[in-house]
Amino acid sequence: MKNKSDDSDPDYGEEYKTKQRIAKRISQQKRRANPDYRKKENSQQLKRRIKQRPITKYINENISTAKTNSIIQTHSAFGHRGYKILKNIDTRIDIEKLNEDIKKERLNWKRNCQTTEDSLTLSTEIIDYEKAQYKNKFFENELNGIIKNNIGNDYQAFDMVIVKSLKKDCGKKHIHYDYDPRKVDEYKTDYPVCGILAFHHNTKLQIYKNGSINKIESVSESQIKDITIEKGDILLYIGYLPHRDSQCDEDNISLHFVCKKVNQN
Repeated sequence: MKNKSDDSDPDYGEEYKTKQRIAKRISQQKRRANPDYRKKENSQQLKRRIKQRPITKYINENISTAKTNSIIQTHSAFGHRGYKILKNIDTRIDIEKLNEDIKKERLNWKRNCQTTEDSLTLSTEIIDYEKAQYKNKFFENELNGIIKNNIGNDYQAFDMVIVKSLKKDCGKKHIHYDYDPRKVDEYKTDYPVCGILAFHHNTKLQIYKNGSINKIESVSESQIKDITIEKGDILLYIGYLPHRDSQCDEDNISLHFVCKKVNQN
């Protein structure tokens, strides 16, 4: 006859596991009844939600409904690395003509300061640069055609500005978001996309390169890399991507814009 205390008995082993599960549940219930524990648990849950923003979930939804390969490739690039470069050989933008048209315009240049208020890295620098609103209906239509072919039929360009970076003022700018990632559930699949059209060769942007875009809280110098675009190229990047303009070796101008769905504010 077998001894009931013998742990080789299958019945005894199952009974022991059941008692362990019950003890664990009782222990969890006692902890959760403690107000201090509940505060700590809620705090941890909030941190987990912040670290696991479902940006790529919404990107994948846009990929699944895309109707052309070019749109699929763009949003796939957003999910994989956060950006996509459109080469001038494909967009066929006449950058020389556009540059001449801009020179003829009486642009209202405004001096701007980038402070550390919205930056993700600690810095005491204040960076000066100049920008001017740019309105050109012919070029806007051309740009919107490129956007529809590569991002989606219901996207178009807003807030076109010419940014002038002068060598004498061109320090290291602050890493920042264009759009707050905490609003990812507000925008959902309507996430904003930002763009830069280069007027010069070796136009550079520094972007976040390490880990998932869903889990960004802060960015260190070791987590950024240079992206170089050539004259006439367009860099498209998802608005939640941490980035900064790189230091320039000479005076540089570029056209910046935001791509949003037509019904977005």
